[in-house]
Amino acid sequence: MSYDHSTKAGNRGVVWKHYILLTVLDDLVSQAEPDSFSYLDTHAGSGLYRLDDCCSWQEGIGRIDSQVRGEHPYFTIASSYLDRGYYPGSWRLVHHYLKQHHIAANIRLFDTSGKVASAVGKDSTLDPEIDYRPTDGFKAIGTGINPDLVLIDPPYRPGYTADRQRTREAADKLNDRRVAYCAWYPLQGDSEPLEVPGRTGFEIHWRNKQTAAKNQMYGSGVVVDMRSKGILLSRLGELEKIAALLDSEVFFRNR
Repeated sequence: MSYDHSTKAGNRGVVWKHYILLTVLDDLVSQAEPDSFSYLDTHAGSGLYRLDDCCSWQEGIGRIDSQVRGEHPYFTIASSYLDRGYYPGSWRLVHHYLKQHHIAANIRLFDTSGKVASAVGKDSTLDPEIDYRPTDGFKAIGTGINPDLVLIDPPYRPGYTADRQRTREAADKLNDRRVAYCAWYPLQGDSEPLEVPGRTGFEIHWRNKQTAAKNQMYGSGVVVDMRSKGILLSRLGELEKIAALLDSEVFFRNR
């Protein structure tokens, strides 16, 4: 499945995804204080995107003033890249965080895009902590490996329904194995959102969503495992503040 993450780098949905991902990661590390940490990204992308190549970041990370970002690890790491004209992808944020905390990382990346293979292949050659495979990340989850944290982040295009179903199935497998995960999904037109039985989706809805035409996004969400749900609920005030800065509101999706 090939998808160019750079077109959406730093937009509202991505900021929401990354804020939740780094919140979960930070709590896992703070509680366990591990010497090593394994992370799996099902649809990794190249991991580094030029802001000049995309304007959607202005409606996302561009809305959050540097004075407001505070000490949350997502913002502190992202800011170090923004200052150089780049936005970091999910796996690069995670890898940067682990290196900052002197934790040995095992970063498992999957993506079938030729562009990603070219970009990430160089990183994996230079850094033994990065293990890139040009294969389908959904299949990797099915092999039974148990990382410390998984991001399920398929493109949802052009096969929205198929990706939604495969994401649900992947989340079910991780639930059975009690693996921490974040599963991102778009809220788009009249399409049915992702729902995982017994799990909660933390969503933001754009405040101007009534103007969205059919098939346009009006928000996004992240389904998480039960432990991560507790982490996020304990920080609901922070989530609401971030949503407001993104001109959005927080909603919960339960099934």
